[in-house]
Amino acid sequence: MPRFNSAQNQELLNAIVKLLEHNNYNLALQALEKFFQNNPESNTKEYLYARVLLLDAYLYNGSFDKAINLCQELSNSKHQITQILAQRYLGEIFPETKPLEKKSSLNSTRTSLTFAQAAELLNTGYQALTKKRYQEAIRALNIFCKAASPDTNEYLKAHKLLIKAYQENGQINQAIALCQQLLLNEHEQTRRWARQLLFTDL
Repeated sequence: MPRFNSAQNQELLNAIVKLLEHNNYNLALQALEKFFQNNPESNTKEYLYARVLLLDAYLYNGSFDKAINLCQELSNSKHQITQILAQRYLGEIFPETKPLEKKSSLNSTRTSLTFAQAAELLNTGYQALTKKRYQEAIRALNIFCKAASPDTNEYLKAHKLLIKAYQENGQINQAIALCQQLLLNEHEQTRRWARQLLFTDL
């Protein structure tokens, strides 16, 4: 069977993500099987991302034994992001093993912004990014992200812009570190977004 090229792999992985979002777990499992048949090399980021998606499919489908076995496999990965994710999933399956998230220390460092200040910082960051003034964008968005509540839509938007600014400014390590923080966010949409970015673009 001919192997898929990178673009075909990306298309298939994106389709699997959509299937999982719409609770089509059996179709997602079939698509993942097709992916693994066409991608025997287990050390690529695409392959590891597909394994993480398989973990999602097992968990949401109630196949906990398979999910636990896969978590244990992924915990031994040489890829740090995969290890972090496997530990997070194990924490969801066995809450008593879940590492304590440092919510209190994060909240204690937050300073409150007025609505006008928050809007101005976000707008400044966005405008600076579009004009390729990356340092200015990073400054404004960093202030916003440190003060904003994780419960708002603007929080994720600002993090996306900040990661983009880091990428465009060549600060890939900072972009990766910020994405890794978002892997532990309590909002699933945010975690999925960070996970996809780490496995596909960073």
